[in-house]
Amino acid sequence: MSEYSNYNAYRYHITRYQNHQLPIPFDIRSKELIMIDFFEKLIHDKKTVYKLGKKRFVIYGKQNVNQQIFVITLAKNIKEKKYVEGDEEPIAEEDESIVFVRMFVNPDTQIILVQHKSTAFQDTSVSIKYLSRFINDAIRDTEHVVNIYPLSSYENFWDTIERAEYIYRFSATLNAPNMLLGHQSTRDALKILKGETNIDSVKIDLISAEGKLELKKSTWYDKVIEHVTTVGGKLGLRYKMSEKTPVETKTELDEVRKVSIAEEETYSDFDLSNIEGEIKSIDEDSKTQDNEPNK
Repeated sequence: MSEYSNYNAYRYHITRYQNHQLPIPFDIRSKELIMIDFFEKLIHDKKTVYKLGKKRFVIYGKQNVNQQIFVITLAKNIKEKKYVEGDEEPIAEEDESIVFVRMFVNPDTQIILVQHKSTAFQDTSVSIKYLSRFINDAIRDTEHVVNIYPLSSYENFWDTIERAEYIYRFSATLNAPNMLLGHQSTRDALKILKGETNIDSVKIDLISAEGKLELKKSTWYDKVIEHVTTVGGKLGLRYKMSEKTPVETKTELDEVRKVSIAEEETYSDFDLSNIEGEIKSIDEDSKTQDNEPNK
């Protein structure tokens, strides 16, 4: 039987970082094509070496027949000392190998499933950090920047807020919009800020030194939480469950959406079709949350 790996769900966003006046406005379709061209080049090249300082990474790319899923493998070299038999005593030798994680990318939803494999990278946020650096170096000439954020659970985050007796800090980072997802008023406000200031993201920080922050649903910060968990972004909470319990922290990574996928040497179109279904399900969950009444 196949072994299974956990994958965390992320969503990427691409925005312009210079406010140039163009004869034809850039729209979502144009931004999508930038990313599709990037992934298709990975497929065409099959193997790409990327160096970041002293670190060396190898990126492999594959694609299924229906062109709905890109399969990206992010690998790095590791060196380990091993001992072999000698004539008088064991002899140390350096053994070099690679470790890797797999990622499944669906351009339609802009969702990336990232394998959690601590033997390769400490956690999925580290894998995403290197992928993000690689993408942004590759598309630098397009005057766009890519941000990749985890997709978190709105319900689970609010469950912690409602059970906490003391809340000391709430923070959120929102992306400048490039998708028709997220709360409408929040998206509109971000568009205005993007147009006026050329931002990539907005950070919100609410602090109460005595732990008396009151967070309630159907408020503007509820819309912020909804937006981040639908579109992607960062969330932070510093709280205590009771007077006698220690202060705890929670971030969007603690509530990231997960899916379990069988480990295979190669993935058939049937396998990738099932993975695409998992991605679409995550996307639909986000849209259902976005369309709930009284938001």
